[in-house]
Amino acid sequence: MVIREKMKIMLVDDEERFLQTSQKMIAKKGYEALIAASGAECLKKLEEEPVHVIILDVKMPGMDGIETLKHIKQRFPLMEVIMLTGHADTESAVEGM
Repeated sequence: MVIREKMKIMLVDDEERFLQTSQKMIAKKGYEALIAASGAECLKKLEEEPVHVIILDVKMPGMDGIETLKHIKQRFPLMEVIMLTGHADTESAVEGM
């Protein structure tokens, strides 16, 4: 018998309403969703509990998504990260790549 671990997704965004709504929607689909309101909080939580995928906002106060992504990839090089933003620009997209 194979026991499968429930997929864990971390949502990282400075918009509290987005985090709460998305967390509920993801839970309804049968996944576990952790939330972090900043890049620093994301990195701290990753040290405590591993996740399978991170959905990361690009534009955040303090440590932005690009800087957070750099730290994630240094510590967890195989971590899958989906970058998300409501303020798209070509420069951010290229830097994220």
